[in-house]
Amino acid sequence: MRRDLTNSAWDLVLERAASPDRVLEIQTVGDDKVQFFGKLANYALEEYEAEPWIYVTDPYRKVGRGDYEHLERTWGVMLHKDQIRWLRIMQREA
Repeated sequence: MRRDLTNSAWDLVLERAASPDRVLEIQTVGDDKVQFFGKLANYALEEYEAEPWIYVTDPYRKVGRGDYEHLERTWGVMLHKDQIRWLRIMQREA
């Protein structure tokens, strides 16, 4: 039951985040707690027993106390659910 509930929550969050008018802010686990900002381009639903990976395009990385720096020479960042401390979905500004 618990696994089904966490899978459902993960899948629901990703389905909502995949909307073209949404962007993500993500903090990774570990001592460095890296933060990324970008658009969700692709993801795997746990409902289908896929590995819970997400692919964030047009990525920015947080530097300093609030500034984000565009990651040059990359199309995106791929993260596994186990690498994510928290994930925030935001409405894209016009």
